[in-house]
Amino acid sequence: MTKSKKVLIGVTVLIAVFAVGLLTRAQIPSQALITITGQSGQQFTGTIQSDGTAVAVSGILPTNFVVSGRSVECRFQKPETGGELGVYMKVRSLGMSCSVTTSEPTKGVCTFFSFLKCGSYTF
Repeated sequence: MTKSKKVLIGVTVLIAVFAVGLLTRAQIPSQALITITGQSGQQFTGTIQSDGTAVAVSGILPTNFVVSGRSVECRFQKPETGGELGVYMKVRSLGMSCSVTTSEPTKGVCTFFSFLKCGSYTF
C-alpha cells in the first residue's frame, strides 16, 4: 500500500471517529442556564420548551432558569410597555451562548439551541 493511500485511510478514519463523537454528543442532554434580564421588578411571561415539551412560566425580573435537553427554546414577553427585556442562554457543555434584548413596547425575546447551533431573535 502506498504512503498516500495510508494517509487517505487515516484521514477518513479520523473524520469518521469525529463524526461519531459529534452524533453521540448530540444525544446527551445538555444543561442550559437561562437568565432573563430587564428593569428590576418588571413582570414577564413566557414558555420554555425542552425536547418538544413546553412549560409556561412567569415571574419578576431578573430571574434564572436551568433546563436540561438536547434542544431548548425559550420565549419571553413583557406585558408592560416600558422597560427593557433580555434573555441570555449559556450551554456550557457545548460551549455555546446567545442573547437578545429589546426595549420595543410589547416586544418579546427568544433564544434557542439545538445540535451545533444557537440563535436568538425578537418578535
